Amino acid sequence: EELDAPQAVRDELYAVVTGQRTVLFRKELGLACVEARVAPSHAIHRAVSLRALERFVHEHDLEETNTSDVVAMLLDKHRGDIGTHFCELFDEAEVGTAHVFVSHAWGAPLGHLVACARSFCRRNLNFLRKGAVGRHTRTLGQYWEPAILTADDAFIWLDIFAIAQLGGAATAHDLNQLQGVVAGSLFTVVALAPDALERGPLTRTWCAYELGQTIDADRSGYAEKLQPEVIERSGAGWALSSAPIVRGLLDLDLSNARATFDEDRVAVAAKVDALSVNYFDWTQQEVKWSEGFIGVNAAVRARLERHAQHVESGLDGEGNPMPAGGAV
Repeated sequence: EELDAPQAVRDELYAVVTGQRTVLFRKELGLACVEARVAPSHAIHRAVSLRALERFVHEHDLEETNTSDVVAMLLDKHRGDIGTHFCELFDEAEVGTAHVFVSHAWGAPLGHLVACARSFCRRNLNFLRKGAVGRHTRTLGQYWEPAILTADDAFIWLDIFAIAQLGGAATAHDLNQLQGVVAGSLFTVVALAPDALERGPLTRTWCAYELGQTIDADRSGYAEKLQPEVIERSGAGWALSSAPIVRGLLDLDLSNARATFDEDRVAVAAKVDALSVNYFDWTQQEVKWSEGFIGVNAAVRARLERHAQHVESGLDGEGNPMPAGGAV
């Protein structure tokens, strides 16, 4: 009753605090989540369909080009041609509200990020469909969410297309909306490679923040919103890494993560340290709770272990057979 917020936000928070959809869910994070869904200008609405991303990578031959070079190329080629965000390069129907948020490091090839998103979406299509229907129902009248018919219809949130890349106030404004993007997306896919302990999301402070916010926003209490994808090159394509390789990443320690600017590292690390998270430990089969980096590390390890179990069994999260040879 004390919240100065739109009725849609009040209704959502009432459902949250009455315990219908979560055990632990902070009010301020609920506000960020709901406002992200209902504000048309919010960064969460700058996701690009998987179909359009794959076409973009193919047409521009960007399979092996790292994201830093992709941004440099786009700035050089399109500066002045479009507005603030590179998602404007796509048709209007190819841009929408994020189903999948991709956490990644800029040194990775764009093709790898898209392969991770494709792998997750194809193996979890029913989860995506159910989540999109539930999200649309809860925000009915605020925006229209198109149905997910195939994995290609899923909207993938990548910062290089959704966040202003020219720096300054526009970039700062978009970064301030990151919590709402993570909270409002259905899943966070962590784009990992076999060398993820040397480079990649597990070594970057901003990614540690994204993973922490994902776990904090998970309404199930099982950290199922967080989905690691460990993908490697296989011939001319991409394939899931083996279970031993996935388990080799369990030595992660996100508290050692780095940032380009030390002031960013200190500020972002403080936000992760302030989190209290609960997660399901798949090895001990129980829900646990912890704080800060200790909790986030444990939750990420638990999800990696679950991913390794899927790879080992040959069955995905929905109990369906994985592709032969792990191809994605």
